Amino acid sequence: MMEKQTMRLIVPDWQAGDNPVYGLGASILAAIAPKNPEQVTVKLSLKQEGGPRQGKVNHQEVIKNNLLQTKRAIARQAPDKIITLGGNCLVSQAPIDYLNGHYKGKIGVVWLDAHPDISNPQIFDNEHAMVVANLLQMGDPIFNQLVENPLRAQQIFYAGLQMPTTEEQTLLRQAGIDFKGHQEPSIAAVKAWAQQNQFDRLYLHFDIDVLNP
Repeated sequence: MMEKQTMRLIVPDWQAGDNPVYGLGASILAAIAPKNPEQVTVKLSLKQEGGPRQGKVNHQEVIKNNLLQTKRAIARQAPDKIITLGGNCLVSQAPIDYLNGHYKGKIGVVWLDAHPDISNPQIFDNEHAMVVANLLQMGDPIFNQLVENPLRAQQIFYAGLQMPTTEEQTLLRQAGIDFKGHQEPSIAAVKAWAQQNQFDRLYLHFDIDVLNP
């Protein structure tokens, strides 16, 4: 009998990045990431078509439905850990939301990414750039409402961040997130932050664009 402690979740959403190639990324990651037969694997069958632009966001309704399907899949398994494989950053929203509730806010999120993903529909039109803002309930109003267990600013640690745009810097300051000095990943800095905040668990979000010099 497979244990449900760790869920291997494959989410081929491309609409949040407005690029059909991104859906292929989930399949590539699923093929190369080490498998464990003791883990429950769930691959979502998502709508492959795009949708209209709504609320200044490309494919907003399709992305919302993809997110709701992801949330339902996680709720059915009720895992303790989630390995999420997807083609764009929005796929981290549902797992982080769930795990933050599961661990009652005692989880830290290490956002290893070239971009802070702190945007909103007023300054950008693709949902994948809003996922951190959504989790803080200061991003896309539609997606803010879908977060059941919002993050606090101190739960987010950026690593590998390129210099944010002027608008992103303003949003980061409004959120109360420290981002300076986070250009170079540092295990020591992550450990110090986790210990300071007494986190029981860490969620590592990894965007491959952080490898692009």
